[in-house]
Amino acid sequence: MAAAACKTCVKCLQSFPLDHFLGRRNRACRNCASCRGVPPASLTTPFSPLPSSLPLPAPTLSLAEPGTLASAPITTTTAAASAPSPPPPLPSPVFLTEDSLAFRGLQQQLDNQASALSDIATSLQRLLASSRIPEPWLPQPVAGTLTSATLPAANTAGSALGAPLPGESDVDRIFSWLLQEVVQQVIDDVLPPQDLGRLRNPDSLPVDDEHEHAILVNGVLIKSVPSAASTSSTRHFTKLIPDVHCFAEAWTVYTCIRACATNDPNLGAGLGAFLLHVIQTDRTHTWPSVASYVLATCCRRFGHASAALWAQQDQAAWNQHLSTAFRPPPKSSTPGSAIRHADTQLSGPPSKRQKGLEVCFRYNGGGCPEGDACWRRHECSGCAGRHSVKDCPRLLSGVSRQNPVGLSGYSVTIKLCDSYCLSIGLDELRRSAAIKLRNDSRWHSLYMLSQGSADLWGHSVQG
Repeated sequence: MAAAACKTCVKCLQSFPLDHFLGRRNRACRNCASCRGVPPASLTTPFSPLPSSLPLPAPTLSLAEPGTLASAPITTTTAAASAPSPPPPLPSPVFLTEDSLAFRGLQQQLDNQASALSDIATSLQRLLASSRIPEPWLPQPVAGTLTSATLPAANTAGSALGAPLPGESDVDRIFSWLLQEVVQQVIDDVLPPQDLGRLRNPDSLPVDDEHEHAILVNGVLIKSVPSAASTSSTRHFTKLIPDVHCFAEAWTVYTCIRACATNDPNLGAGLGAFLLHVIQTDRTHTWPSVASYVLATCCRRFGHASAALWAQQDQAAWNQHLSTAFRPPPKSSTPGSAIRHADTQLSGPPSKRQKGLEVCFRYNGGGCPEGDACWRRHECSGCAGRHSVKDCPRLLSGVSRQNPVGLSGYSVTIKLCDSYCLSIGLDELRRSAAIKLRNDSRWHSLYMLSQGSADLWGHSVQG
């Protein structure tokens, strides 16, 4: 029995007999009667749509062999009606070629970026080359001829401090005369205090006398090696640093290297405060005593002192080396200054210092035979001027040189004073005048001249 012809509804996609697609006046419709709302009683063939739950055979047909499709009991119309509609066609792919505009634009952008990166790299190289100064040649120590196994470690901040610090390379360029070993000792804070002079420029160091440690024996010059004790003493320190200016030079180099090699930002200020303290101390004390104080302080502080400790004064070292070593005051050209500062300016045995405080009576009496070799002061006993008492310009005009006071054959002119005059007429006044002349150093020469005279006619003493 042949199967009845069927048609698929375009709306519900169900297959129905052909009479389900007849409309008014028996015109063919595309929608089934169920979709158009036509009652099934008017249909010649009962309305029996296919169950929608049945699986469609489209996947099976697409996977079956051609022979299987030919033997299937389903008709061509039913298979075509049950097959799903093909998907819409995809847009055709666009392929990039060397001649396409998109490829050319992309290639041009890449070329522009590569050119910009090349310009940036060139500019950076120029900046680095302009900021980099060629390092000067460093003098090699005497031990440079030894093998590399015996040489000390290289002077790099990385080996001692980890990462290089800012300004470390500047130290090597500025202080080019420093040996590699000395710089490493300062960085490690193990430099001996007596070797501070090695931080100075060798052009300013004193030249060693080759015959300093030599002994002449029977016409043969024998050189002796100085002991280690003398090398590390204060004498060795003052030989390399003879004054405070040389110490400031060496200490400035030491401060720069230590400030670059430490993580303490205040260490440079502390070392600078110690330098100012040494300069101020040198104004009032002699340099050998100041050098001993500096050497003692550095021996106590090198290797562990902080910035706060360097800014403080070492009272123990001060009391040991500077408590009595004061610098004498400078000499003054004022006429009367020799009397006021005679006790601090004179030197020598106590007997000579005592003579230096006295006025030479022979100089005021007519002339000292010793001249400049005399230890007593050659000055006027009345006004402390650079002349004898006979030539003193302060003599009053009322005293006549033609009527001098006679002292047993001696002719002496006496200076009078308006504020204090003595007219010797009585024995008591004679004795008081003699005592005054004997005790006053300015009139000592007059007293000595009057010892040979028993008859004193008149006297006048300045008070």
